[in-house]
Amino acid sequence: MKRIFLANIIACFSFIWNVNAQQVGININMEPAVITVGQVGLIRVTIYNSDANLRTLQPYKIRPLISLPSAIVQVDETPLEPLPDGWMFCSNDGTNIRVSNGSSTLEAFEQVEYFIRVKGIAAGGPLTVGATLAFAGGNTGANPAPGNPALACQSGSQTPGNSPLDDNSTTSVTVTVPLPLDLLSFSGINKNCSAIISWTTANENNFSHFEIESSTDGRTFKKIADVKGGIMAYEYVSQPHPGTTYYRLKMTDKDRSYSYSNIISINNNCDAEKISVFPSVTKSYFSLTGIHSEKSVLVKDVSGNIQLIQKVQDTKDQVDISRLAPGMYFITILGQDGAVMTNEKINKI
Repeated sequence: MKRIFLANIIACFSFIWNVNAQQVGININMEPAVITVGQVGLIRVTIYNSDANLRTLQPYKIRPLISLPSAIVQVDETPLEPLPDGWMFCSNDGTNIRVSNGSSTLEAFEQVEYFIRVKGIAAGGPLTVGATLAFAGGNTGANPAPGNPALACQSGSQTPGNSPLDDNSTTSVTVTVPLPLDLLSFSGINKNCSAIISWTTANENNFSHFEIESSTDGRTFKKIADVKGGIMAYEYVSQPHPGTTYYRLKMTDKDRSYSYSNIISINNNCDAEKISVFPSVTKSYFSLTGIHSEKSVLVKDVSGNIQLIQKVQDTKDQVDISRLAPGMYFITILGQDGAVMTNEKINKI
């Protein structure tokens, strides 16, 4: 008799475990991670069942909570994109929003997604958005289906077999101040071995200036020029590095807030080694071959001291070294962004 009673208890417990226990997790991502004040972004919420024993998440059993950093974002007036079939809304106080899986089940190795709309209200960040996979009282192991909708949003016990390690998730959000400027276009071409960068704008209210930045790898940028705002259509000529050079604009308002443009790339097929100095022996002047745009010419003595700096535009420009003492000099040619184009040497007699 005792053996039969024990066997019945074990069978009952096994039924509850197999039907209602599961390993469920949550993951969130902010899309995009950076928004402006007044802009709406989306928090992608993913709920997944990774139970190795193939157990099903039962109805009215979880009530995920998403918590926002109230200093910079709040839940939008239209807070939710359509929820998965069967899911239900629980609560929203502007900072914390909770839903329930409702009448929906989730089979092993399945996942569902929903989206929460959030709006930037003040500049700041990055700050943390938190998610908690909370369990509801709408379904117990004794009665796994169909569950109790009245308790779907109420606190309940964690199901057997669930690990708390993936019951929480975080993502970050940054809110910036939008600039009073619309960047309508930004492009560049290679012409005569020079990079021609052009862009157009609208609504330059309280706008200050642009900084043109360049990079050889698309990741690390340095400023090469400042351009004042106010004309709506702009062009800048730069000497690109051999190969591909990347450019972007840093757009700065009068209150010093700023944002960046998209990145463009320009391929320079010109060979910098074609620039050369002639003649190599001279009493007074020398010229340069292969000049297609403005360059800086540095004349250094054998100790490395700069004796002369001159700008040249094309091969017609000559560099006068008649006042220098006789001897050997090293000629360094710099592009507009300071890049060394070539090094030569001459003898002054």
